Formats: sequence, C-alpha cells, structure tokens
Amino acid sequence: MELQKGWRKPDSKADRKARENYIKSKYMWKGFLEYNESDGKTERERIENFSRALYDAAKRCDALDMSKALAFGADVDWVNSEDGSETPLQVCVLNKKTGDGKDWRAIECAELLLQHGAKMEVGEQEATTHILDVAEEQGAEKEMFDHLWKKTPETEKKDRLGLFLYEAAKNSDMNGLAEALAQGASVGWKNPKDGGKSALHIGVLGKKPEDESKWTAIECVELLLGRGGDLELLDNDGHSVVDCAVVGGAELEMIEYLNDRPK
Repeated sequence: MELQKGWRKPDSKADRKARENYIKSKYMWKGFLEYNESDGKTERERIENFSRALYDAAKRCDALDMSKALAFGADVDWVNSEDGSETPLQVCVLNKKTGDGKDWRAIECAELLLQHGAKMEVGEQEATTHILDVAEEQGAEKEMFDHLWKKTPETEKKDRLGLFLYEAAKNSDMNGLAEALAQGASVGWKNPKDGGKSALHIGVLGKKPEDESKWTAIECVELLLGRGGDLELLDNDGHSVVDCAVVGGAELEMIEYLNDRPK
C-alpha cells in the first residue's frame, strides 16, 4: 500500500495516468480518510463499527449516512447477529412508507447497496434466502418488490416463475396458476429439485381435500394443457405425465380424464 502512487491531488495539467492513480488511491485504497479514535483502534474494529452504522442507516433509509459508512469501509453484506441475522439490504427492503409516502427513500437506498455489491442472496450457508422472497414473505412495499424483480437476471426470473407455477399446480391453486402464467411462467419448466417434474407432472397428483371442499386438480390440469402443456413431456426418470399419474397414485377421476383426452 505504501508504494501506491497518487497520494497528491493532481492539478489541471496532470496527465491521465496521474489522475487515475489519484482516483485509485482515494476510492480503492481510501487513502484520504481520517479516522477518529472512536471509530476503532484497528481496521477490524473500524469495519465492524462502520458496518453497524451502515445497517442502522439502511434500516431508516438514510442515504447520506449510508454513503458515509460505505466510504469508510463498511461491509455491505454485514450480518447483524443481534437483529435476526439480517443484512443492510434486508432491513432497507422492508422499510415501510409513512404518511403520504413522499419521503420514502427505500428504493434509492436499496439501489445504493446493490451498486456497492450487496448480494441478492441473504443469509449464511444453507440458510440463504433470496431478497425477493424476503420482500414477498415479509410484506415489502409493492414498488420495492417490482424494483428488485427488474434487477433479477432473466434466467433467474424464468426459474422463479417456473417454481411458482409448479407450487401452484402442486396445491391445485387455480389463482396461483393464472398469476404465474400471466407473468410469463413456462408450462414446460422442469423442477430440478423434484426429478425434473413439470407443473403437469405434479398437478395430476393433486388429492381430493379431506374437508370435501371443491377438488380443482382437473381444472388446473386443463388450464396447463390449454396453455401448451404436453402430456408426453418426460421427467428425469423417463415418465410422461400420464405415467406419473398412474405410478404416483393419482385419483381415479384424474386418470380417467387423462385417458379420455383425444390422442
């Protein structure tokens, strides 16, 4: 670090290389920051203190204080073990509007964190959760969810919508199926965590409810077939949708429905 060039601010006559060195020293090496004794005696203490400051600022969506903490080396993915093991992005995403909502700055603050490299997957090891799930399950504002959705890569969107469709079919949830399809879910998407089964494969196994409420599995299958679903689609074991119904113990009415369909 002591060999790093660019510790002096270049004047108007400086060449491009000198300017680049200065910028690198200022922003990468943080060579012009002045720490107070209260910030911590070691680098590790300072990172911990500024990371906590970032977390607190993110929770109240204070972009100025967030920027200051980041400038002084805060860890953008710092986990607060004293507050549900959440990250700055998590608490920022869950910030709620107050009053008329004109002073709500959660989206700008979330974007600030994302621009500084905050991960969309939050949590530790096998307990990781996607920030979209956090937003949906914990009631984030719709505008926040929509913003995060736009930031999600297309391949990931495809998988999330496919899983959404799959789960709706598994639960014989007509409204969920309709919503997933409206958002662009692929009927042919296969669940890699369930042997490559599609929404149709799992949908035909829907059981009649014990409380004798309306059984909607056949209607769900009809909806999927009407949107291009293929009964001959194979899962990882080489089972078609009809095979899956027979092997998986589908209701008799479902098997009869599938057999009566035009070949």
